[in-house]
Amino acid sequence: MAAPIQGDSMFELFVRRVAISGEAPALWTYEEGQFRSCTWNDLAADVAAVAASLRRLGVSPGERVAVELPNCHEWIVADLAIAAIGAVSVPLHVTYKSEERIRLLEHSGAKRSIRALGGELFEPAYNNDDVSLVDLIGCSEIESWEFLTVDAAPLAPFSSPKPEDLATIVYTSGTTGHPKGVMLSHRNLAFDALALVEAFDDSSEDRRLTFLPFSHLYARTCDLYTWIILGNELVLARSRETILDDCKLMRPTLINGVPYFYQKVADAVRAEGKIDQPGTLQKMLGGRIKMFACGGAPLADYAADIFAKQESPVRNGYGLSESAPVISASSRRIYRPRSVGRALPGVEVRIADDGEVLTRGPHVMQGYYKDAAATAEVIDGDGWLHTGDLGHLDDDQFLFITGRKKELIVTATGKKVAPAQIESALASDPLIAQAIVVGEGKNFLAALVVPNPEALREFIRQKRLWVFSKRGALRHRKVLAVYRERIDRLLADHPKHEQIVRFTLLGRGFTPDSGEMTPKLSLRRELIQQNCAAEIAALYR
Repeated sequence: MAAPIQGDSMFELFVRRVAISGEAPALWTYEEGQFRSCTWNDLAADVAAVAASLRRLGVSPGERVAVELPNCHEWIVADLAIAAIGAVSVPLHVTYKSEERIRLLEHSGAKRSIRALGGELFEPAYNNDDVSLVDLIGCSEIESWEFLTVDAAPLAPFSSPKPEDLATIVYTSGTTGHPKGVMLSHRNLAFDALALVEAFDDSSEDRRLTFLPFSHLYARTCDLYTWIILGNELVLARSRETILDDCKLMRPTLINGVPYFYQKVADAVRAEGKIDQPGTLQKMLGGRIKMFACGGAPLADYAADIFAKQESPVRNGYGLSESAPVISASSRRIYRPRSVGRALPGVEVRIADDGEVLTRGPHVMQGYYKDAAATAEVIDGDGWLHTGDLGHLDDDQFLFITGRKKELIVTATGKKVAPAQIESALASDPLIAQAIVVGEGKNFLAALVVPNPEALREFIRQKRLWVFSKRGALRHRKVLAVYRERIDRLLADHPKHEQIVRFTLLGRGFTPDSGEMTPKLSLRRELIQQNCAAEIAALYR
C-alpha cells in the first residue's frame, strides 16, 4: 500500500508519487468502447514530453499558458507540464462563449493555449491580427520525443518550482459580475490538498470517480491533487450523462459531487419508491461507495435525508476559489448533519460581527490578478480572507453556512432574507426542478419556479387534465393550484416574511449552456433576473 507523500508543490508531489508508485495503475479513461488504465510512469513520460515541447516553443517561467480541455488524460498532463517548466496555468472552462473566452485570455495575458482541436494539442490562444501567432505542435510531434520516454526518470530534467511562485490563475465563476483571476501559488495548492488528505481518511486502495470539471478548483484539488498525494486510482467519467453507467462499470469507492448531482440521484431513488429499501442507492452507483463528498453549494435537506436513510450519508465541505479552495470538510468519522465540517488542519476560521465567515492560513490566495482594489476588499491587513458567506460555528467548531452576504434580499419592510434556504426547500418537492426567489425592495417575496417536466407530465396524466401544449400546462388552473399548495406546505415552518406570495412557472430551466448557471452549477442570479425581467415585473404588477 502506497503512503501519502509530502512536498511544497504539486509537481514535486507528482515526481515523488511516480518514484514510489511507478508501474501501479493510476488513471482510467474511456477509449475504444472500454475503460483503459495507464500507470504513473506512463503519465510521467507524457508530462516530460509535453514540458519539453513547451520549452521548445520558448515558453518561459512565469509565462501564462491557457488550458482549454474537457476532463481528459491531456488536461492532467498539461497542468503538470506547465508546472514543470515554471509557467503559470490558466484553466478555462470549455463551455465559455467565444467572447468571454477571448476576454479572459486577454486579461490573463496567455498567448498560448493547450487545446485538442483538429488533432493538434498546442494552438495559439488567439486568432486575430492584433496578436502574433506561435508555432503549432501536433500530437505526432510530441510522441517523437522518444529519448525522454526511455529514460528511467523522465522528469529529471525539470526542477520543482519555488513554493511562493505563482502556479495558476483561476477565474471565479462570475455569479456576482465578471470573473476575477484568483492567483494561487504552488504552496497554496499543495498545502490545501495535503490538509484535505490529512482531514479525510481516504487510502491508496480507494478508487475515485470524477466528473466535475478540472477547470474548477473543486475537482482539481479534491479529486486530481488528492489522488496524486494518496497514489490511488482515478476514473474519468465519460460525461455527466454517463455517471451512473460509469459507476456500475468501474465501481468507485469515492465520489465528489455538487448538490445538483446528489439531488438528481435522490430524485431517482424517490421516483422508484425505494427510499426505505437500504442498498438501492448503492446499487445505482456500483455498490462500493465508502463516501460521498459534496461542495460548491448547499445540499437540499431532502436529498441529504434520502442519502442518510439509504445508509450512505453525504459529507459536506466548504470553500471558494480564493482559498485553493477547501476551508472546511467532513469525513466519514467526523461530521455533523447540515454542517460543512471543521476547518482543515492549519486553517483558521472565525465569524465576524456581522456573521461573515473569515479564514486565514497558507491556503489564502496571493490576490486577484491585475486588481489590487478588489484584493484589498476581501483580504484585510491581518491576512483574513472575507469569504462573503454567512455562517456560524457551534461549540464543537463545526461550521454551518447560512447564505451569501451579497445575495441577501432586503424587502421594503426591512426584513433580510437568505434566498438559498428557501430555494432549497422548494426544490425538495418532486414537482419542482429549480426555483429562484426575488423581492429586493418589494413588499413581499416572489419566485420563478421551473417545473420538473417528467413529474408534471405524470400529474397531468393522473388528473386527466385537458392540456395540449407546454404553455397550456404552465397556466392550467389545477396545475397552478397544486404548485400553490405545495409551496405553502414546504414553507409552512418559515416566518411570515419568508413566504412566497406570488410565483410563476417557467417553460425552461437554467443551465450552463444558457449562461445562467456556472460550470459548477450555481445560479447566476443577476443574469437570471435580467433575462426574466418581464416575468418578475408581472409578479409585482
